[in-house]
Amino acid sequence: MPANHLDPSLNFDFGTSGCPASDAIKARSLAINDYLAQMKVIENDNKATENTAIMITKFRKIYYDSHGWNHELIRGTEDIPPFATSKATQALKRSHEVLTNNKQDAYDFAHLFAIMDASNHNGPLTPLPEKVLESTTLLAKFLKQIAPTVDDRLMAAGWLGDLSEIVGNFYINDYKKENKTKQQIIDQFGAGYKTIANVDGQTIVNHYQLSDKQSEPVSQILSDYFSNVKPSLNPYKIFASTIGLKFGGTEFTNAASWLTKQEKNLRTCTAFYLFESLGFQFDFDQKLLDTLMHDVEDALNNLDIRPQEETALKEIRARLHVSDESKVFDKDLMIITICTLIWLGFYNHLLAITPLLSAYLSGLQTAISYADAKLKA
Repeated sequence: MPANHLDPSLNFDFGTSGCPASDAIKARSLAINDYLAQMKVIENDNKATENTAIMITKFRKIYYDSHGWNHELIRGTEDIPPFATSKATQALKRSHEVLTNNKQDAYDFAHLFAIMDASNHNGPLTPLPEKVLESTTLLAKFLKQIAPTVDDRLMAAGWLGDLSEIVGNFYINDYKKENKTKQQIIDQFGAGYKTIANVDGQTIVNHYQLSDKQSEPVSQILSDYFSNVKPSLNPYKIFASTIGLKFGGTEFTNAASWLTKQEKNLRTCTAFYLFESLGFQFDFDQKLLDTLMHDVEDALNNLDIRPQEETALKEIRARLHVSDESKVFDKDLMIITICTLIWLGFYNHLLAITPLLSAYLSGLQTAISYADAKLKA
């Protein structure tokens, strides 16, 4: 797909021109060298844990230590305790961001830790338990065919997770009539200092051995990357390769097939995101119930879905009618209905799934060309 066929109506900032820090970020954040120094203090305080993979998990847990992160996004880390509270951990916890470029630009270190940790615990993101994923029985194979699944958790912990947060907020904005533009939501949840961290995180995973028990300290890996490795390569091109894109010099030669594949992943990841967050966002009332009943009926009549998915939607329709007749607003049922319709693609147009992914590719292509030109200069 040629570059000029990618959607130009939305824009992604990949941080090529810097990511100016707001006054609020400057007030709460450490300069990158000070941040790395605090990391070294924490590493020295935890000499007994001379295990790079475990230390990455512990650094990630400074920022992301919820049930969803430890049991779903990065499975197998639930029993690893976070760092004991200290002055150094508190210094890091004050802000996800660090300051670069003489304290003028922002950069999200929490994203780095999430991606690095997910790379050591990768696998599909699905509600199915691990024993079902590992099983070869006919029942397990059937469940794996019908369950909503994102291809891998590494994507969901990084760039795809950020896009799902953007799409989820498209939905919330539409329902609550907040009148934000889609570009405003992209700029908020996909800011350049987050996007470049996703790029660097994948590049670090590609460049360093992070799963070895006796690898380098995490602070040393990051210091080496930012001081020595990153200036000599094009991280955008490496990032593109790690997420399955093929760059042909001026454009992605497999953009069309990549978009088709990632549209499904993004829908599914968005459904998971909203399942966790919708309960705190909505009023569950007759208006929403009426909307969902109409949308489920429309989906059954017009959506091209598999028989098992049609059966699931019919069951949801029956339960919504029971809820309507009893005037009992079943919050869990309504959340499941919204997430199921998103997963099946019913809200693709409303949520701008294809234009968003297309704009992401367009921004990434531009960033690759920019970085190539900079290396040649």
